[in-house]
Amino acid sequence: MFTFLYIEVVRSKITVETVVDSNLFQQAIIKCGSSHAYWAFDTNPTVYAKSLYSVLRNTTIMTSNSEMEDVFKNVSLIEFMTAVYRQYNMYPQIKPSRAVLQKGGLVKYLTESPENMIQKGNYRTVPMMSGVVKNDGALFTAFIYDWMEIRNLVSDDYFIRNNMTHRLFEYSGIQNTTNVLIDTFNNMYFKELFAMEKSITIADVAPGITDILGNILLKSPTLKQAKMTARYENQTYVYTLDYRGEHTRFGDGTYITKCPFDGGVHHSNDLLYLFPYPYTRPLNKQDTKIAKLLTDLWTSFAINGKPTSSLLNVEWPILKKIPYISQDLVNEEYKITSIESGLIGDDRKY
Repeated sequence: MFTFLYIEVVRSKITVETVVDSNLFQQAIIKCGSSHAYWAFDTNPTVYAKSLYSVLRNTTIMTSNSEMEDVFKNVSLIEFMTAVYRQYNMYPQIKPSRAVLQKGGLVKYLTESPENMIQKGNYRTVPMMSGVVKNDGALFTAFIYDWMEIRNLVSDDYFIRNNMTHRLFEYSGIQNTTNVLIDTFNNMYFKELFAMEKSITIADVAPGITDILGNILLKSPTLKQAKMTARYENQTYVYTLDYRGEHTRFGDGTYITKCPFDGGVHHSNDLLYLFPYPYTRPLNKQDTKIAKLLTDLWTSFAINGKPTSSLLNVEWPILKKIPYISQDLVNEEYKITSIESGLIGDDRKY
């Protein structure tokens, strides 16, 4: 089963849900996220529903859950999505796509969180290959830019130095009751910038924002899913793709014309070589080589549970070692690296 971002959340939940036929999904390929991501599961969806209702009806007076449901069912799609967009800009967090516990229905899909199900051993293991790309978080950096641009904060030196990281935490669902985490992250990602006397803009901090949001929202959950699977399943493989080709998906489905930064090796850029779309982006000679390699790896894994290719210099090692070790799978021109354990790289140098 091949999955991507929000669909991946469904896939990783399927592996922990025993109602799924055991003959299905003999191998799994995870792309960018898992059910361990904060945005993947909502333990209290009523809170978000009420917030969305207040925006939709422009009121702070709450009503019953059944009346809210009637409102949601009867508004037009345009009205509903406009409210989602407005709510998102007021309270920037990834919430609308979260899965919830199922309380009704004859056959229940999720009756408790994936974390609890795994701890109880109610978990299916299958050979798994997961991957991320170098600048995965640029997708969210563009969203943060939009939020800051609306509020005239993209060149606000005081906000960027003193309040921005707190907002990034809010966006990522991190509860920060003290400044310890903020100071730690600022020291890790913005130390040299914040030491400068010049005024700082969003363009200066964009690589650090990409690192923070990419690691918290996509890479760490992906790696956690892989490490969890590796505990019970030997055939677990992880890769990070740093190859930057001619084309990018930065901006696909998103308005990024005004962004004063590019997306680097952007979120889902590896899919350009596996599922090239739109077809108006023909691959050049070098990109065709990386397409051949990735196609070999994905298809061989789908067939026999082990990624192989005649283009590999070495055998792809399974995820098992601590501390972090990476190994180049092919020569420098491809820039694809296996991850055997630990954190997935520092993305700040595009």
